[in-house]
Order: sequence, then structure tokens, then C-alpha cells
Amino acid sequence: MPESRTKPPPITLSADGYVRLTLDTLLTIQFFHSISGVYEDAVFSAGEGARFSITYGYTEWISATKPLLSLGWDWQLGGTQATLQYSYWRVGSHYSNVMLVDEQLRDLGAPTTAALLESLIDLMRWQTEVDEHIVARYA
Repeated sequence: MPESRTKPPPITLSADGYVRLTLDTLLTIQFFHSISGVYEDAVFSAGEGARFSITYGYTEWISATKPLLSLGWDWQLGGTQATLQYSYWRVGSHYSNVMLVDEQLRDLGAPTTAALLESLIDLMRWQTEVDEHIVARYA
């Protein structure tokens, strides 16, 4: 007899503001760039007479689902004196309206959800799109 698979529950907004879904369901959802911006530009000393700039900002990505899923995080744009190349990377925690649940629809909890969402962010190729947005907005 073939294995019976249950259909995933519909994605719904909970009374507490979270959208609860399984990791498997989340992995089927595509996120689109919504907005990015710059917090501040700080200059740090890189040695005598040398200075380099580190820029901090934010980005938010959304789904095309209903209800809307939101996934945002802070980023840092910086470089090393050795390479003189700049790159973006995620810093700190994420912010989101997603709460991941197990197959029995029990919350995985904030720490587990955070770790999984941050792993997902780190796998996304977001840097180019954020860079294009920041350059167009602030150039």
C-alpha cells in the first residue's frame, strides 16, 4: 500500500502575528527583495594613516503568498585592507513574522526558528540585489 502523505496545512496568520508553517513548506516559497537601506557610515582606523569605511544597513524580503511572509536582516558592507574589495554579509539576528512548526504543528520556538531562518538567509544570494538597490538609491 502506498505511503499516505498528509497535505500541508494552509498558511495562515495567527492571532499573535506569526505565520506558522513547516520548514518543508517554507523551503518551497520564494522571497523577493522589498527594500534595503543604510543605517550609518562609520570609519574605523586600519592603522597609521589608513582608514576604511564600514557601512551598516538593513534589507527586507517578502513572499508572494497570502498572508505575506517577511524576512529581514541587518547587513554590513566592509572590506579588508589586504584585498581592497568590499562585500556584504549578514550581521546580527533576523526579523520576521515566521514561526516554524513541526509536522504536528507545534512551534519549534524562537531560538530554533531563528537559527533555521538565519541559515536560510545565509544560503540566499541576496548581496547583488541589495548592492544594486543601495547604489541606485544612494548614488
